[in-house]
Amino acid sequence: MRNSFELKAVPRIDSATGPFKFNPNLLPFEDLRKLGFSMRIAQRIVKFRESGGSFKVGLDLGKIYGINSALLIKLIPYVRIPDAPFVYRQQKVN
Repeated sequence: MRNSFELKAVPRIDSATGPFKFNPNLLPFEDLRKLGFSMRIAQRIVKFRESGGSFKVGLDLGKIYGINSALLIKLIPYVRIPDAPFVYRQQKVN
């Protein structure tokens, strides 16, 4: 019996630019591609913004359908959104 899911390879970030600090609310399509987003995902991000959507915190990028979670984990430290609240999750202590 085979698993019903596939592991996707992490998209390559443009080696010439490497990951860089970015605001997902402002970054142009071409720069989204340099960060490793596929053409389809970059188009979805732009369309989301054009339809009035905005990202409040870096993890909001995960709401874009089909986004590669491994790439998202790599890029979260580079997301810069002015006035974004610091997200802190308290861990349960035994």
